[in-house]
This record gives sequence, structure tokens and C-alpha cells, in this order.
Amino acid sequence: MADYSTILVISDTQAPFHHPDTIPFLSEIKKQFKPTFVLHIGDLGDFHSLNFHGVNPNLPSAHEELVQLRGFVKNLAKLFPCMTIVDSNHDALPKRKAHSVGIPDAMLKDERGILQAPLTWKFLTELVLKLPNGIRCKFKHNYGSNLLLDSIKQGMSVVCGHLHSKSSIQWWQNDSGMNFAVQTGCLINDLHPAFNYNKNQSMRPVLSATVIRGGVPINIPMYVNKKNEWMGFI
Repeated sequence: MADYSTILVISDTQAPFHHPDTIPFLSEIKKQFKPTFVLHIGDLGDFHSLNFHGVNPNLPSAHEELVQLRGFVKNLAKLFPCMTIVDSNHDALPKRKAHSVGIPDAMLKDERGILQAPLTWKFLTELVLKLPNGIRCKFKHNYGSNLLLDSIKQGMSVVCGHLHSKSSIQWWQNDSGMNFAVQTGCLINDLHPAFNYNKNQSMRPVLSATVIRGGVPINIPMYVNKKNEWMGFI
């Protein structure tokens, strides 16, 4: 039976355009919190070369991007041999691109095959867990801009990613007890040209991950210096 006493939630690495200190940062979280269950809540890969909004010709080709992404997956699997990954918009791009030109699912590799991920990784649409303190929690890549309201509508706690510039924990309570709405941050490399589309936005990406220990969420920021280097502490 899975142990949900300490859950680590990772979101929006968008490899190979992830922050270069992502693995050391997650290693330190693993060392300090010793997670018993690890969940990537989506956008593990970026798949910029397959997007529908225009491809930057200065970035890696589809093949080069995939090779680099698989390298990141290999390193992540060394750190977390067992992990669950939730569906998301970026990770769905290979299938969406294939569908756009009429290629059926039967002719495609699944996510595990594309990423060359280990058999110990699980791929799900979304995930609902009962936490050690009795709280029911849904993990999904994206809801909307008002996560608290979405949590109330779901009638349970929720955790999501997707919105790079937000990292927050909100609480609400009904007759059934206390619930939370957690927006976890991202682990992208904001200086990479893949994110040039966001350069003029005043709100910058919030680098962070989330730990839920004993059913209580904690957002852990990744502090970086002016050179965009992780400062080595959490």
C-alpha cells in the first residue's frame, strides 16, 4: 500500500528548458523531507518544437529536444525511481500534433515510450488521494484562475500547477472539516529563449515545489541569486 505521509509535488519543469539546478534543488528536498510519494503534476517536458503557436528556429529541433528531455528524465528517475505523472497541456503535445495530421493512437508511442521512463513511473489523468489526516485531495495540472473557488466546487482539497507566476496555499472549511487549495510553482529556466514570450510580463515565474506532510501543505521556494543560480538552501 502506498504511503502518503509525505508527498512531494513537482510541477512545470518543462525540460529540457528546466532550471539548471532543478535536480540539486529536488535532491535537497528529498534529503530534508524524505518523501514517501512523489508526484509530478504536469508539464514535465516542454515540447516547444511541437507547439501550435509558432516554433523558434533558434531552439533545438524536435529530435534534439527529445534527446535532451530524455537525459533529464534519466536523471530525475535516478533521484525518484518511483513517481506518478499527471496529464498536462505540454506533455500532451506529441499526441495532439499527431492527431492534427490524422495519425491514430494505435500508431503512437505512449508517454512512457516517448520519454523512455522507467516502468516504476505511473502516468494518470488526475489523482485523488485520502491523506493521513482524512482530507481528500485532488491533484490535477490545471483548473482556473480562482483555485480556491474550484476547490470549494470540488468539495475537497486541490493541488495544481500550470500557472508559473503563482505559488500559494489557501484554506477553507465546511461542516466536513478543513480543506486547502494549493498552487505550486514551476522549475523552469526563466532566462532560456524558450520563454521569451513571457519577458514583458511584470509577474515573474515563482520557482518552487510543494511538500504535503501529514496532510498539511508546505510550499518550498527555490531561492536564486541575480545570476539565476540556486542559492543552495531551502
